[in-house]
Amino acid sequence: LSPHCRNLLPETLHLPEPQAEMYPKPTISLSPGRLTALGQDVTVRCRAGHRDARFSLFKVGDRTPLGRAQPAGVVGEFLIHSVRRGDGGSYTCYYHYATDPFTWSEPSDPVELVVAGEGPGSVSRAQGLPNPHRPSHINPTHTREGP
Repeated sequence: LSPHCRNLLPETLHLPEPQAEMYPKPTISLSPGRLTALGQDVTVRCRAGHRDARFSLFKVGDRTPLGRAQPAGVVGEFLIHSVRRGDGGSYTCYYHYATDPFTWSEPSDPVELVVAGEGPGSVSRAQGLPNPHRPSHINPTHTREGP
């Protein structure tokens, strides 16, 4: 392993050290918003300044990507279908260019998904999924060329 690579578990994405001077961090957002009810669909959008970006979505604290958006584009979208309790928490994304798969961006600033309605008057700020593998209800939807 390269000394410039992060030590990740098998079957995880091996991210080289970010190259901030080359690949600025992407932006990340949630639609319809950061506060959601159980069972609602949420789209996580990652945006870079280049149309050949390939995005990977992570839950903060997990080293396994939740999804990789293909094909390359300016915006990568990931659908969390029917939000569950364990989906609450912070998310971040990275990207690399299709022409340079070994150089990754800085991580985006984290965005927090808050799941409401888990119990009487409760709001969850869960920090991790019990399963380290990608949940089947979180799927990359597509990438887009522009806004």
